Amino acid sequence: MMPLSRFLLPCLCCLLGLAVEPPAFGQDPGAPPLLGDAPVLKSDLGTKLKFQGIPGLQSNSTSGDVVISATYKLRRGTNQGELIVRAEITPGWHTFSLTQNPKATATPSVVKVESAAMANAKGLQFAADRPPKTLTDEFTGLPMEEYEDEVTWTAPFLLQDGVDPEKSEIKVTYSGQVCKDVCIPLRPRTVTAIFGGYIEPPSGEFQPKGNELTWKAHLEPKVVAPGGKAKLVFEVTPKNGYHFYPIAYRVPEKGSFPTLIVVTSAGNWRKHAVTPSAPPKSVRSKELGTQKYYNEPTKFMIDLDVPKDAPAGPLLISGVLGYQTCSEKNCLIAGGARFKATAMVGTAEEAGNVPISFDEVAADRFQDQVVVVANTTPLPYGVIDYTMLAGQLGLALLGGILLNFMPCVLPVLGLKILN
Repeated sequence: MMPLSRFLLPCLCCLLGLAVEPPAFGQDPGAPPLLGDAPVLKSDLGTKLKFQGIPGLQSNSTSGDVVISATYKLRRGTNQGELIVRAEITPGWHTFSLTQNPKATATPSVVKVESAAMANAKGLQFAADRPPKTLTDEFTGLPMEEYEDEVTWTAPFLLQDGVDPEKSEIKVTYSGQVCKDVCIPLRPRTVTAIFGGYIEPPSGEFQPKGNELTWKAHLEPKVVAPGGKAKLVFEVTPKNGYHFYPIAYRVPEKGSFPTLIVVTSAGNWRKHAVTPSAPPKSVRSKELGTQKYYNEPTKFMIDLDVPKDAPAGPLLISGVLGYQTCSEKNCLIAGGARFKATAMVGTAEEAGNVPISFDEVAADRFQDQVVVVANTTPLPYGVIDYTMLAGQLGLALLGGILLNFMPCVLPVLGLKILN
């Protein structure tokens, strides 16, 4: 009879095989070691565990930093304003998002506001101008949300009655962590926001300079109640015999440029898929085959679910647009824009709508401010990324096959067959 050790030895090897030296906190696999004098502990199995880059651990390197500046603007004729906080990060370093999970090894950025002029200084909800780069923390399995170069956070606010907006004092305090090969905790630094002027009321209309179409958009209702629903409504009208292409959430590497309506920030409100008022037309030609496009005015709606515990006050809803118009003879260069609107949460719903404002993206920033943003923004609720799903299913199948042929599993298969 075969000795029992013949079966136990492979299993023990499998267990010991897991005892490998982990990378430092926040370090990419395969990167060089961080601090040569980092504390080293030995486990019972002789595995070396290096604890480096721990949040709060003082580093010998002080070259990384985050420079903070802040401005605020007021919407003309109202008490509604926007506080804009910009973080400039030392090249090659990165910091973390305001929504970074504190249970991960990364320290989240924190922005605190103090102002007697604001009615909601303690309840501001900031939105970033772009999604963070998301990595997986190897120690906790939680996502780490990183920003490089620079990031701008914007929060709508309400000014107290009788306050002079041009002389309001708004103190902004930032704290967080900056990382490269090591992580450096940043002491809180406070700046005074500068008055940046008035915001003209949005018209809700947008005419791109380089494409033949017109956008009209609004957010409804005027005031939404906790637990209710809000809706973004976009109407797109092609002009002069041009057409535009159906909605997509990712930009393909080849083919016609799709129409993008991507909500990048809506607090913790649930974002649903874009719903068109009509399906696109299918047109077949000998040269191009079957094409789908819109050549008539079409509406696109996005439902937003408001949580039951949504706090009263303003919330910034923002996103990006992408578009390209073509005729039977030629296609114009794809363009894009940023859009935003301030939703208001109250105790009861109030009918009406809020016009959306648009800011066209320059051609040299189109790739990073529209294409990259669209491709990295999480898909809305109910939309499935079939490419990613197929890859995950393939990896799961491969993992299952490999596990069934590992030495630890083979003895079990024999026992199951005997049974």
